[in-house]
Amino acid sequence: MRKKYKILTAIFFLFIGFSVSAQQNSAGKMFYVDYDIWKDEGYPGIYVKCPHHDSLNLGSEFTLEVWLRAYTFGENRKVFGKMTDDFNNGYVLGFENLQVYTEVFNPANHHVPRGDDGYMPVDSVWLHLASTYNGYGQLINYVNGKKVGEITVFPPGPIIENESPFIIGLAPWDEYSFEFTGGLDELRVWNVEKSESEIQQNMFNELSGNESNLVAYFNFNSDADSTVNDAGPNSINGVLKNSNSPAFTWANSDAPIGNSTMAQQFDIEASWYGKGADFNYATTENGFSLINSIEYKEFWKYIIFGHNNKSGKTSENAPSDADDSFERLQREWYVNTAGGFESDLVFDIAKASPNSETINTNGTNKNYVLLTRNNIDEAYKVVATANVAMQGVAYFTNIKLKDKFYTLGYSTKELQINSLNTEDYLDAISIYPNPAENFIFVQTELPVNIIVYNIMGKIVYAKNLESGKTEIDLSGLGRGMYVIKAHSENQIFNSKIILK
Repeated sequence: MRKKYKILTAIFFLFIGFSVSAQQNSAGKMFYVDYDIWKDEGYPGIYVKCPHHDSLNLGSEFTLEVWLRAYTFGENRKVFGKMTDDFNNGYVLGFENLQVYTEVFNPANHHVPRGDDGYMPVDSVWLHLASTYNGYGQLINYVNGKKVGEITVFPPGPIIENESPFIIGLAPWDEYSFEFTGGLDELRVWNVEKSESEIQQNMFNELSGNESNLVAYFNFNSDADSTVNDAGPNSINGVLKNSNSPAFTWANSDAPIGNSTMAQQFDIEASWYGKGADFNYATTENGFSLINSIEYKEFWKYIIFGHNNKSGKTSENAPSDADDSFERLQREWYVNTAGGFESDLVFDIAKASPNSETINTNGTNKNYVLLTRNNIDEAYKVVATANVAMQGVAYFTNIKLKDKFYTLGYSTKELQINSLNTEDYLDAISIYPNPAENFIFVQTELPVNIIVYNIMGKIVYAKNLESGKTEIDLSGLGRGMYVIKAHSENQIFNSKIILK
């Protein structure tokens, strides 16, 4: 029976389009078209139309990139581009048959590189797609920052200019063709060919908008109604067509994208379903690695982290009860995460302090503590002691990380572990009985908003609750499995419930 409910849960999250929450993830908002509603509405053309701008005629070099979660990657869908309907100028980025499908057009050629490898599942994944072009005629495609396809356009030459609008969400030559359904985020257009390492460098964080060679940048974070803002240097703002369609929403994004603080970190790494076969793992050589409890098709979960590029040890910003034996790594890691899951943490002390004096490597598990703080000018708090410590490596298991800074400390004195605080309280929320018949009870310490979804992702109940114990009448719902989301200002709680 448990296996059956896991399958139903997977089906539910395949269809649910977005997370309804007062709290945005680090990724902000996204452009989202719900496939089922779009189909029921008669396939309306939902897209962004930006006016012609000379800077969008990219000439001899470009880099196009976007995060997206498609209803399916098996169909031929166009994501964004600029071209005319005679197919002799312009460019368009898209996908087909589980491969990137980027096309460049001029009167002499029309070429499409197809990768034979790479990791592109059919559905339920966030992927980062990028395509680059240079003056030598090389057109290269990337999936999740890794090269998957290349072709040489001959004769090489610049992409012919046009005065067509820049279109997001469907074929730029036809407002009713090849429409994209799903989520889009962090859409970027550059007038330079970026290398593989340059694409990887910024794919997990938002931009400032004034980067060199940036032409257009749509992160959708400030968008509302039909206005679509270009956060890049040219402010090529667009208009959302059919913005009143029930199939569309500016939804909270669950793409693995860090915030502006993450953009200041080094060696940014991430774990999310869609990364590849080992999506649970985020392994680095900088002293900090993670094993994450993200399961198959849990696309709404991610974790991103990077460090401050420091080395050595210090006793600064010690916990309030620390004594002279306390020391910590100078290197600290900033984390952005979404979806509420646990991770196993691995600190390699030597790798965290290359060519520098480091903290004691011969302690027991009780000597090593996980330290956290919200800002770099705060004192640290202890949130856990190591489960295992050996040969200069400290292991912490079943840790629920948050959008904070973390590092490893050492102390011969036993330090007080930080108790449950307001930011953590939803870990202790109680919803019962389960299975239930007509009523459930919600017990929580602080006010929350409760939303109940059926397995098709439709909201069937929503209510703001005060602290304490509240009875909820679900007698109007049919028998079956439902998902309950409870959210406060700081955290989201998810739970399955069976009505019998």
